[in-house]
Amino acid sequence: MVMNSEDQVSLLQKEYSEEEIALLYELARFYLENGQLKSAESILEGLVAVAPDFAQAWLARSYLHILSGDFDAAIFCSRQALRIQPDFAEANLYLATCFLRIEDFHSAGTHLGEVAELIESGRAMNKDLQRMYRMQLARFQGRVGR
Repeated sequence: MVMNSEDQVSLLQKEYSEEEIALLYELARFYLENGQLKSAESILEGLVAVAPDFAQAWLARSYLHILSGDFDAAIFCSRQALRIQPDFAEANLYLATCFLRIEDFHSAGTHLGEVAELIESGRAMNKDLQRMYRMQLARFQGRVGR
């Protein structure tokens, strides 16, 4: 009996618990942090196949695409993360970064505005995120102001 890809993903989903998926994500992050991008990419591709609603895995994939300069794929992955978690400040920030790189300033400004609202409302308190937001805002203002 030959299984199609949907059957294979369904079988894989049944074989992993939420804890195992979280541990695989941590392993992918470990690889990312240590520069082993191919290993991280392999794990993350598998994670989104077996756990398509795992927003952090989509965002990590976006990060890899940003590093490789594939902004269309990065935008897709960040949008997937936002679809799952609409108030995901990091996903909005990644989108703003991508749109700045491809010089779509209107879209970049929209996503920077979303991050600003999340910060102002207290829903995005991470200091690193806020620092990254200020950096991207400065890039945006520098690009739009020229």
